[in-house]
Amino acid sequence: MGSGLFHALTRLEQRSLLEMARRELMASIRRQWDVRAKHDAYWARKRGEARDAALKKLLEIYIDAAYYFEMYHSEACAKTAAALKADLKWLKENRGEARQLAYLKDQILIRVVGFGWGEFKVNRCHSQHIAIQSTLACQHPSNPCTILMCCAV
Repeated sequence: MGSGLFHALTRLEQRSLLEMARRELMASIRRQWDVRAKHDAYWARKRGEARDAALKKLLEIYIDAAYYFEMYHSEACAKTAAALKADLKWLKENRGEARQLAYLKDQILIRVVGFGWGEFKVNRCHSQHIAIQSTLACQHPSNPCTILMCCAV
C-alpha cells in the first residue's frame, strides 16, 4: 500500500475526497483564471501609465525645443559674438549679474535645446560666486554658432 494521509483514509473517505475534487475542479480553474485576468489587467494598466508618462515627458521636451527654436528667430537671440558682448555689457551695467546669467542661460538653451545639440550641453555649477568666464566658439556641421559657457569660480 501507499503511504501518506490519503492512503490512511478508508475507501469510502477516499472516494468522497476524489468526488469532491472532481466537482470543485472547474470552479478552482475559473478562480485561477480570474486571478490571472486581474493580474494581467493590473500590469496592462501599469504599462499604459508608464507609456503615458513617457509620452508626456517627450511632449514637454518637444515643446521646450520648439519654444527655444522659435526664440532663435526672435530678437531675444544674439546672433553674433559682438551682439552678445554688447548685450552682456548692457545687462551687467543696468540689470546686474543675476540677469546677465539668466540671459546667458537662455542663449545656451536656444542653441542646445532649440537646435537639439545635446552634445554641446554646458554643465553649470551652482555657487554663491558665479562669474562669466568666457564664450566658447563652436563650429557645428549644420550651422556655425557661438555656444556660451559660464562656470563657478
